[in-house]
Amino acid sequence: MSFFRKFTALFVIGISILGILFSLFCLVQVWRLRVPVTNGFIHVLNLSDGILATSEDGLEIVDNVLVTADSSLTKLKDTTDTIAKSIEDTGRLADTFAGLFHTDLKDTLLNTRLSVIAARSSAKVIDSLLYGLSQIPYSPFQYNPKVPLNLALEDIADSMEALPASLENISTNLDNSSSNLVTLKDQVSSISSSLDEIQISLVSARVVISNSQDKIDELQSMSARLRKNLNVIMWTASILLSIFLLSIAMAQIGAASPALDVLRGKRSS
Repeated sequence: MSFFRKFTALFVIGISILGILFSLFCLVQVWRLRVPVTNGFIHVLNLSDGILATSEDGLEIVDNVLVTADSSLTKLKDTTDTIAKSIEDTGRLADTFAGLFHTDLKDTLLNTRLSVIAARSSAKVIDSLLYGLSQIPYSPFQYNPKVPLNLALEDIADSMEALPASLENISTNLDNSSSNLVTLKDQVSSISSSLDEIQISLVSARVVISNSQDKIDELQSMSARLRKNLNVIMWTASILLSIFLLSIAMAQIGAASPALDVLRGKRSS
């Protein structure tokens, strides 16, 4: 046998022995570390379950806050809608009153004043006649009022003279108020629209929270199944790794057999 064949055989045997020893070492480590690795997985699962439970509680709290906020915004929106409607009705009422003061009441007042002025002329004639009757000698009729009728009507007409301008000022103020109320109503309606948009955003946020809760429930279910089957999984993995390592060791023995035959042939010769 040549030196090269002997060296090759010894090298193959050495490598096979190292492979067998490595396989046996790994096999021992698989079964030695099975329990610590299982405990490590359990620790990770406990930690994950705690994180998931905390996240679920946090999402529930946030969802409750959003529900409360949505309810409050709904009440606030209803209130702003009511205010906007009241402002709109008040604006219409102001327009009606403005027209009433500007036309109907003003015209009625002017016509009334004219009637009083016309009546004053007649009253002046009547006052003169009655005063004349009272001046007839031996007349039983006495006419000496503190304020003659025509002067009383004159005072009334004078008092009414400034009223049309006052009614016009009231009408102008009501017109201005109506314009301001329209602006105010638009601003309140804008707030109501903003509240609608916020509520839409709240609904979207609650959908995201619901989806996240579903994901958390799914992860918790997976964790529970993994925890339940963890021992079986670890035993199965250990057995499969053991079979694999024993197969490698057997392969190394099979690889060393020809080399041993070569060395035996050398000794027999």
